[in-house]
Amino acid sequence: GIQLPGSLLGVPVQVRAGKKSAAMLGIVSTGSMFSIMNWQAAEELKLASGPHDPAFANATKVAGATKAGVVEMPLVNIKVSLCADGDTAVVRVGGLTKEEFEDTGKGRGWRLELRQGAAKPCAEFGRVNAGVGDALEFELLGDSVVGGFNGPAVMLGQDVLAQAPRLTFSTKDRLLWLDPPRRIVDAEPL
Repeated sequence: GIQLPGSLLGVPVQVRAGKKSAAMLGIVSTGSMFSIMNWQAAEELKLASGPHDPAFANATKVAGATKAGVVEMPLVNIKVSLCADGDTAVVRVGGLTKEEFEDTGKGRGWRLELRQGAAKPCAEFGRVNAGVGDALEFELLGDSVVGGFNGPAVMLGQDVLAQAPRLTFSTKDRLLWLDPPRRIVDAEPL
């Protein structure tokens, strides 16, 4: 797995929505019933430009916790593939001059870039209806000096994780082992 701030376990994932696909950071969240992607991921997949995008005006929504409180998150139908991590992840820190950093004492954030296609093999899971929003868990990726996380990410909930017939992970060693689903069942879009 990928070591992340806040004692979170990350894995490279490939996410598909419609005909668009993108490599992004997956955050294993055994305590969440459903998966949630951040707004950056929704933009990368060309689903929406933000929370007020008219594309989600009539979408089915779920309630989710954010740093601003409980908000309604639209649901989107996505397909997630968990990939081997190998040497696929590169940390990119937002551009900042020495003078800017000395003035503010804080960076412009960071993102994890995953080389598309390099994270092989991937275990494909069935489609799920994931919420879109900046869930509270994404806030744990921030750093007081570097700044917040500003890349695409999806929090992997039980809707994805429970599809694996066997899933074992060690939080101490940041390792994850799984048997891929034998039978893939896609959830219908809501």
